[in-house]
Amino acid sequence: MPEQKSSNNLQPLDLTTDDNQQQQQQQQHQQQKPDQKNTISNREESVSNESQQCNLRKEKKKQIKWLKETPAQQRERFIRQLRAELTVNASDGGRGGGASRQPFTRGGSGINGIGSSCSRDRASREADHRSTVNYSVDENPERGNWSGRLDFVLSCLGYAVGLGNFWRFPYLCFSNGGGAFLIPYAILLLLCGIPVFLLDLSLGQFTSEGPATCWEFAPIFTGLGYSMVFLSTTVSTYYNIIISISIYYTFASMTSTLPWNNCSHHWNTNSCTDRLPFVSCGEGQPQPNGTCYNGTIFLGIYNESLFQKTTGLRRILASEEYFNREVLKVSGDINKFGSPDWKLVMCLLLSWIVIFLSMIRGIKSSGKVVYFTALFPYVILLIFFIRGVTLENAIEGIRFYIVPDFSALGKARVWKDAAGQIFFSLSCSWGGLMSLSSYNRFHNNVIRDTFFVTSANCLTSVFAGFVIFSFIGHLAGNLRVPVSDVTRSGKAIYFLKIQYK
Repeated sequence: MPEQKSSNNLQPLDLTTDDNQQQQQQQQHQQQKPDQKNTISNREESVSNESQQCNLRKEKKKQIKWLKETPAQQRERFIRQLRAELTVNASDGGRGGGASRQPFTRGGSGINGIGSSCSRDRASREADHRSTVNYSVDENPERGNWSGRLDFVLSCLGYAVGLGNFWRFPYLCFSNGGGAFLIPYAILLLLCGIPVFLLDLSLGQFTSEGPATCWEFAPIFTGLGYSMVFLSTTVSTYYNIIISISIYYTFASMTSTLPWNNCSHHWNTNSCTDRLPFVSCGEGQPQPNGTCYNGTIFLGIYNESLFQKTTGLRRILASEEYFNREVLKVSGDINKFGSPDWKLVMCLLLSWIVIFLSMIRGIKSSGKVVYFTALFPYVILLIFFIRGVTLENAIEGIRFYIVPDFSALGKARVWKDAAGQIFFSLSCSWGGLMSLSSYNRFHNNVIRDTFFVTSANCLTSVFAGFVIFSFIGHLAGNLRVPVSDVTRSGKAIYFLKIQYK
């Protein structure tokens, strides 16, 4: 019976309580899910922020490391990047794999690598550079930079503008039909001269190296650089001889009577113009050979072309005989060298001394000398122009210069001479432009300098042609011959034609 009593005391199981507890647990679990999602997302955000901060720290470390690099180390890194980029592009096989790559740029305050998204706009970067550049401090302390804004431009102008403009260009116009030569000259300037000039300046400015050492990105062209150095050395020697002759003329002109003004000197021949004067032969007896006599007395020449055709002789200018027989002492045989003239030797020594003094401090001294050497020739050229156009019969020479003979354009020699004059005058591919631009600052506007120098060079050649041909027209009138027959010494035209009475 006691067992029954105990069984009657058992209470029934409350199932509603368990259900409520399960519901509460489910609600709590569901409430915890958003919290877990938020926690995971926060963790992901913190991880991404940490990775970004890590990348930023790495980038800053790289920029700090780049800022501490010397210009030589910077160039080596650029070359390594360029080689890697070229290797990847070559491996793509033209499949467009390198289309998304961006070229490496160099910012105003630091150096950005290939594909940098932080590069500023080019125009704003150049504007910032122009406003902040300090020419008293070299950007490349190892090699040095130009110490003035115009040093480089005037150096290129003085390097390009020279005897090729004042001497060779008028000679080529003289021998290629006058003004017709300007057409192929202008065409080849646009197609060949300006692009090659820009290439020379860009390569030198980017690498900050001369022509012998700027080929680290393509070592196969190193021999080309050394050939440029050899060519520049040869041309410098040749030009120094021309400078020595100019110095000789400078000293020779320091007299009351110019030695090339008449035919009364020991170097003059019987063919000199004063000894074969031009006469009308009104009172004398004209001869079949173009000469005029009064009995047995020679009066002169009344017909220049008939005299040349009959006798095979021609009247020679006093200035031409002075140049050939007194200054150069030209012999009749190439095997007869003769002895050195001490006057020319001293003038040549003086020209080398002037160059040594101009280059004694490198670009720091030559950059100041060019303010005189690049601008003073324009002053002299302007003086000659004013004097030349006021001479009698000068318009005939100018007319021969500007009136084109279109039949000459069909001759291959005219186009060949025009191309040669472009490279000779602009001095492209000789290595000198690379050397000058290698001292530029990295952000210098080389395109602007290219168009300025090439345009100034071309206009100087054209203007020099007006000067020279004004004197040629005057001399043609004095000799009573056509402009095309003034002289046979075409390459000496600059020294022979600056003469007037």
